[in-house]
Amino acid sequence: MGNIWNIYYGTRGAAGSYIDSLQRSFRKTSYSSISFVSYLYKYKTLNVIKIFFPITDRLQSRNILIKGIRFIELIFAYIIILIGSLFKRPIINYHLIDDLYITYLFIHLCKIMGLSVFVTCHDVMSHIGTINERRLKIFKKADRLIVHSEYAKGILSGVLQENSAEHKIVKYQFPSSSYNEIVTDDKLESAKFQLTQHIAGFKNKSYFLFIGVVRRSKGIEMLLEAWSRFEFSDECSLVIAGKWAGIDEIKVEASHLKNCVIIDRYLSDEEYVVLIKNAKFIVLPYLDYAHSAILLSCLHLEGIVILSDISLFTEMLPSYPLTFGKGDIHQLLLILNKAAGLSKNDLLKIRKSTQGFFDDYDQKLTDGIQSAFHT
Repeated sequence: MGNIWNIYYGTRGAAGSYIDSLQRSFRKTSYSSISFVSYLYKYKTLNVIKIFFPITDRLQSRNILIKGIRFIELIFAYIIILIGSLFKRPIINYHLIDDLYITYLFIHLCKIMGLSVFVTCHDVMSHIGTINERRLKIFKKADRLIVHSEYAKGILSGVLQENSAEHKIVKYQFPSSSYNEIVTDDKLESAKFQLTQHIAGFKNKSYFLFIGVVRRSKGIEMLLEAWSRFEFSDECSLVIAGKWAGIDEIKVEASHLKNCVIIDRYLSDEEYVVLIKNAKFIVLPYLDYAHSAILLSCLHLEGIVILSDISLFTEMLPSYPLTFGKGDIHQLLLILNKAAGLSKNDLLKIRKSTQGFFDDYDQKLTDGIQSAFHT
């Protein structure tokens, strides 16, 4: 049947688990699929072309010069894909994670060329709760919009306000693979050793973890306030690991908290895995989010999570015992104190309650993909 080209540049390192899972599922459908990904894509996945950011994805910093080079790399990749699509005539499945004009132009040119364009909406809105005009235009140009949660589907329907929106938006669950293929034992041991030097309680798993890009929309301010009142803060550490997104004043506040460790940079894949696996709890106090792979990462790595009750999380883990009301500092504090007092047997029960999450996961994803791309 159809030939699908997935275009997703946010796939270096551990983030590549999305495309690895997606490609594996496509092989079980009646569609053929090729994915265009980051040059630093690590998984050994079939039918993947590494084309995006061969220079800048190797770099940590994002100064003006590097951003300029990165823009040129993006243009070059888009041109190569457009030339190839002139001859192969695929269905384009663009994975949208930016509001750049060049991305809008790429989608527009695909439509001018008469290609069917599907857009997978990794972020329906920006992290500050608004929607860029170009993103809205892309949504309207797309033949079909793909989401991974009912919450995202509802937001998108409201944003489009079109009679056809209900039939245009389709959903299947978030593709996700484990990280075993991309991390090595030597690098894991090295990451453990380095982190042990910086984190009190690392070896006996007595730290609470906030991991990923640090944003206001992820509830970081609320977490810091709750930690300042946490009765076990003398006995435990709070580790905030990930790049801070332009909120330096909040980082200063965090640096003054008792037993708060800040790792302000992008993490290696091994650090990401080690931090989650060795945390007592991973805290996800998100305020409003339509898309996040962090919870899936924690479940893959058997981490125990503390969750806000946003729709994204409750859809994935209904009736989960360590859930609190989003934005409610008092409830978060109660859950933190409750969690700190749980016995090993209690923790084992919670871990067992999530073990069935991945039962039939691959088959459900395959069925969802088959349905989503059915014309």
